[in-house]
Amino acid sequence: MYYSICDPWALAGCSYDFFKSLRYHPSPFALRGSLLLLLGTLILTGCEEKTVLAKAEVIRPVKTSIVPPLDRTRVFPGKVEAANKVALAFQVAGALTQLSIKKGQNVSKGEVLAQLDKRDYRSDFKADQAKRTRALADYKRAEKIFKKRLISAANVDSLRAARVVAAANVEKSRKALNDTTLRAPFSGTIATLYVDNFQNVRAKDPVLSLQDNSALDISVQVPENLIVHAGRQNHDIDLLARLEAYPDKAFPLSIKEFSTAADPDTQTFEFVLSMPAPTDINVLPGMSVSVEATPRAGSPDAEAPRRR
Repeated sequence: MYYSICDPWALAGCSYDFFKSLRYHPSPFALRGSLLLLLGTLILTGCEEKTVLAKAEVIRPVKTSIVPPLDRTRVFPGKVEAANKVALAFQVAGALTQLSIKKGQNVSKGEVLAQLDKRDYRSDFKADQAKRTRALADYKRAEKIFKKRLISAANVDSLRAARVVAAANVEKSRKALNDTTLRAPFSGTIATLYVDNFQNVRAKDPVLSLQDNSALDISVQVPENLIVHAGRQNHDIDLLARLEAYPDKAFPLSIKEFSTAADPDTQTFEFVLSMPAPTDINVLPGMSVSVEATPRAGSPDAEAPRRR
């Protein structure tokens, strides 16, 4: 039987056949040969070359995309308000005799807006003037008599006090007479009329509202989790307003004032922002706007991660 010396499994089989023959023909030569054969088999088996194939590295494609910069612009709903707005009322009661203005009418500072019937107030003023004149004459007469020691000093003091009271009443009735005329404290637009002409009005009841539309305010509510970055001296935030009717136009804003106490119901803080009145479009109080607040580059608000 022939075996390949390069085949260890064949050699092992040969060794098995040889050892099997030793059972029937044992001899020292055969024993020595079997040992040599077994040793050779082990050496060839241990020196067998193991061929390892290196796996080629697989390069897998990776999907990439360009991530735009994180947009930290926050948008708050707001409402346009007049920078100067006041409800005007008469300080005295009476019947309206003149109310020729209309809602939406532009008026100038000092212009007459409404007029009460002033006849009674004019009569009171003239009566007080007469009382002051008599009180002044009584006091001067008492001074001359006092020098002759014909009246007491107490009488002179009483007449002096009466003269002062009469003078004060004249000023009071003068003011009441002037208060029958309602004038515009500033130039603006008539927003609302609360009464009609020839109507009796009570003192301090609103007659009309006047607002100045040359400068506008925008009121927004800011959540308490954002208020920690507000109120600093260096306002490093860009503020823009966009009207719903003109979403493509942005108007710069500046912080005018803000509340330091949260609303008990909404837990928000009110911010009032100033906005110059546009000249190309008509922006009126009551319009809805969106206020965009964007931290400037390099500011702590721009670098800090946004909380969820």
